[in-house]
Amino acid sequence: MIKNIIWDFDGTLFDTYPPIARAIQRGLHLLGFEYGLEELLALCKISMTHCIQTLADQTSLPFAEIEEAFDQQYALIALEDQRPFPGVQDFLQKVLELGGKNIIITHRGSGTLEKLLAAYHLDAYFSGCITADDGFPRKPNPAAFFAALQSYHLNPAETLGIGDRALDIEAARGAGLKTAFYGLPPQDLQADLVITNYQYLLDRLADS
Repeated sequence: MIKNIIWDFDGTLFDTYPPIARAIQRGLHLLGFEYGLEELLALCKISMTHCIQTLADQTSLPFAEIEEAFDQQYALIALEDQRPFPGVQDFLQKVLELGGKNIIITHRGSGTLEKLLAAYHLDAYFSGCITADDGFPRKPNPAAFFAALQSYHLNPAETLGIGDRALDIEAARGAGLKTAFYGLPPQDLQADLVITNYQYLLDRLADS
């Protein structure tokens, strides 16, 4: 029976990719370059490091300059424009009702993570978070997942990893977890579940 969930954050718990892409677009505009939102959205869904490095290669701008421009523009985006996906709160609540724990493992820093969780009153649903500030190798390396299993006393057989990118699934599988992909997966992705809404997963958790 699945009781515990290890969550990715961006694109899984919160619909943050569109505002992230807009912040990159505005930062590039101020640096003298114009990019379409769809192109930037596709790049940042792979990873922010990949996105900024690709843009640095294409524009010959320093990585740090693009990153700083993004950070400045992202700080201007309202929390109200970065919302959790529908059904997230009900699902988090169900996990707690079943005696389980919700944990976040994200490449995002703790500062903006905590602000977003608090803005939507979701912070109380989580037993803990592992962020970029903790210094673990980035996914798909499973080191942060092993640390979460140990720190929060999670049984791998009772824990599901949920993410929206292949690297989330690879990291969770590397730690011995069942996996769920949120969204439309790549053709070669192997996840135990593919979901496009949290009501479906809520029903499965309730029946398990």
